[in-house]
Amino acid sequence: MTRRKKHKSASRDASPKRVKKRQLCRCPDNPRRPSFGLPGTRRPLCCVRCKTEDMVDVIGPKCRCQPPQKPKKPTYGDPIDSRAVCCKTCAEPHMVDVVHSRCQCKPPNVPRRPCFGVASDGIAVCCKICIQPGMVDVVSVMCRCQPPSKPKHPVFGHPEDGKVVCCKLCAESGMVDLCNPKCECKPPKIPKQPSFGYPLTKELKCCSDCREPVMVDLRSRRCRCKPIPKNPSFGYPADGIRLCCADCKEDDMDCLVMQLLCAKCFEKHAVKDGYCTVCHPNYVQTGRGTSKPSCAWIDQLELELGLPIRHSHYADGTLTRNEFRAACLPRRPVDGHVGPHLVFEFLGDIWHGHPALWSAERNFVGNAYQELFRKTEEKFQVLSANGYKIFYIWESEWRLHLKKTPNEPILPKCHVFDGALKC
Repeated sequence: MTRRKKHKSASRDASPKRVKKRQLCRCPDNPRRPSFGLPGTRRPLCCVRCKTEDMVDVIGPKCRCQPPQKPKKPTYGDPIDSRAVCCKTCAEPHMVDVVHSRCQCKPPNVPRRPCFGVASDGIAVCCKICIQPGMVDVVSVMCRCQPPSKPKHPVFGHPEDGKVVCCKLCAESGMVDLCNPKCECKPPKIPKQPSFGYPLTKELKCCSDCREPVMVDLRSRRCRCKPIPKNPSFGYPADGIRLCCADCKEDDMDCLVMQLLCAKCFEKHAVKDGYCTVCHPNYVQTGRGTSKPSCAWIDQLELELGLPIRHSHYADGTLTRNEFRAACLPRRPVDGHVGPHLVFEFLGDIWHGHPALWSAERNFVGNAYQELFRKTEEKFQVLSANGYKIFYIWESEWRLHLKKTPNEPILPKCHVFDGALKC
C-alpha cells in the first residue's frame, strides 16, 4: 500500500495568508502614508502634516541640485528618453520640460503651459498667445457670472463647505471671502488682512490694531534671535534669502536689503526712495508701479512726437495716476499709451531682470532676475499678439543717454518689440 505524498502547495493554500501591515504616519487623526524621513535614511516616518523641520522627502525622486541649493522634484530631462532628472535651476541647455504639457506656440514665441481649449473635451492645448477662436479657459475655475459680465476667478463662497464659487459681483447673501481672510476689527475700523496670531496655532487672526499682547507677527519673515526675533536683512548672496538680523548674522553673510539714506542728513529712513520727510517736506514719494525716470522719459517722447501720451505723471509736488490697462492684461498696466494700439514701456533693470544682472541671480527683494525677464517678455508677447506695437527702453540706456547725449532725441534709441526682448 503506497502512501500519498502531501504537496507543499496544498498545505500553503490551506494556511491563512499573512497580510503585510501598511505603514502609516504619526498623525493622531486620519493617518496617511508617510513619505518624509530623516536625511541619509530611506525609511519614511511622517507625512507632510506631521513632519519635522529636519525631515526630507525620502520617496520622491530629486534633482541634481547641490548645496546651498535645495533639491526639488525634477521636471526637466532629455527629450529622447523623456525621463525627468533635473529641475529648472540645474537643467542643462538641451533639456526640456518632460512632465508638463506645452502649448502650440512656434518660435520666436516660447511654448508655455496651456490653459485654453475646447469646452466640450476640457483638454488644454493653447496659451494666451496661440489661443484659437472658440476656446475657453479649461484649467482655471471661474465664477458664475453670465454675459455680458466676464467670468472671473472666484473668491466668495459659503463658510460651511469652504468652496469658492463666486466673485464679488455674483456673490450671494451669506457668502464671505474665503481666499482673503480679514481680521477681527469691528466698525468703525475697517477689517484688514491679518498678520498676527498665537505662536502655537500659527493661524492668522488679527491685524496690528486688534491683536492681543501675546500675539506675534506670523506673516513677516523673522530672524533667529531669541526671545524676540526681528526683521532679517542679512543672508547668503548665493540664494538671496534673508535669514538673520545684524545681531545674529554669521560672518559670511551679506546685507541683502538696499540701504536707503537721506541725500541730505545721510541717515536711514522708512521712506522707499530714501528721502527724509524732515529734510525734504515737499518730496513726493514714488507710487507703487510707477517711477520718476519713466515719467521723465515719456515727457521727452511727448516733446519729440508732439502727441499727448497717457501715463502716471509727477508734477507740482503731486502724483497723478493715469495708467492704461489693456483688455488682454487687465492686471498689468503699461507705462504709456497712445490710442488705439501704441504702447511705451520703461524697463527698470532691477525690476525687469536686465541680462547684465543675471550673474547675481536675485535682486535685493529676492526675485530671480531671469524670471523677471521672462515675465516681462511674456507680457510683451501677449500685447503684441493682440495688435499692440511696443516701444521700450531699459533704465540703464536712459541714464546713459542723460549722461552722454542729453541733447539728442531719445526715440531713435528706443527698441521696438519683435517677439523677443533686446538689450
